[in-house]
Amino acid sequence: MTSRDTGEQAQSARIDEATDWFARLHAPDADQVRAEFEAWRADLANARAYAAIEQVWAVTATGTVRGDQPPQPISLPPRSPWRRYALAATLAIVAIGLAFLLTGYGISSVRPVPAATRYVSDVGEIRTIDLADGSTVTLDTASRFEVDYSDRERRITLYSGRARFAVAHDAARPFIVSAQGKSIVARGTIFDVRIDQGAVEVTLLEGAVDVERRSAGAAPHRIARLVPGQRVKLDENASSAAVEPAGDSAREWPSGLLPAHGLPLSQLVEEANRYSRQKIVLADPALGSLRVSGAFRPGDAEALASKLSAALALSATERADGKILLARQQN
Repeated sequence: MTSRDTGEQAQSARIDEATDWFARLHAPDADQVRAEFEAWRADLANARAYAAIEQVWAVTATGTVRGDQPPQPISLPPRSPWRRYALAATLAIVAIGLAFLLTGYGISSVRPVPAATRYVSDVGEIRTIDLADGSTVTLDTASRFEVDYSDRERRITLYSGRARFAVAHDAARPFIVSAQGKSIVARGTIFDVRIDQGAVEVTLLEGAVDVERRSAGAAPHRIARLVPGQRVKLDENASSAAVEPAGDSAREWPSGLLPAHGLPLSQLVEEANRYSRQKIVLADPALGSLRVSGAFRPGDAEALASKLSAALALSATERADGKILLARQQN
């Protein structure tokens, strides 16, 4: 057996594994196997194989991965005992064709698709995606973006949530992130873009970026130019905006930690709720003005509520609707 044969077999096996994982993550017991899946995806080759299967599913489900409209959720039929296996079989058929095409062109491993590829993160998930040009994107909880590379530019469209972009230098192809009608143009830099209630927030960690408004048939209008340690927040119709310091905690979120330095409790709870399906609510809006300091992991709502209640002398009670109520302790 030649080394090429061995490589093709290994590639085919990874695609099979990725296909099965995709099906398992759409099954009723998905939450029970997610930790095992993340351990499997920690291997770069496995992550690339899974990204390829995500691309295949996007194509088969929507018929295209291009277009100016935000991606729509895939409508799946009601779950049944055979649904997972039917999904796996459908993916396997398409994946076999994908593997054939890849090996037919002499590619020895599954590579990220370099054009119009969509990615999504689940609630509570923070994931990193390697792009074809050597750039990386760290995707925050419940976020979506699309990659569309050409010979002239590298374009990213962020549809929801937050992402950190570590951009590989390429003087011939600017790296452009579009969000809510705003464009962030970078060449070899690290920055965050967040969409929050219709507003766009840009935070620069390294390098330099221009924040622009771009319209068809018109020259770009620069709204702001950032230097490291600065951020700017723009509403939908902003033509200018004030630049402000980003704060020391700007770098922390990809670690899964939520730092707080005298942060109002209302803001901490609002941010933490983004990472958990179980929500924390305040019994009295006045509690929101309490100040909190520390480092918190927001994904576990019960653990966070317990920590906050102990620090602030509050009670934490799970309501009938599953939400956790923080209230003043009764004397």
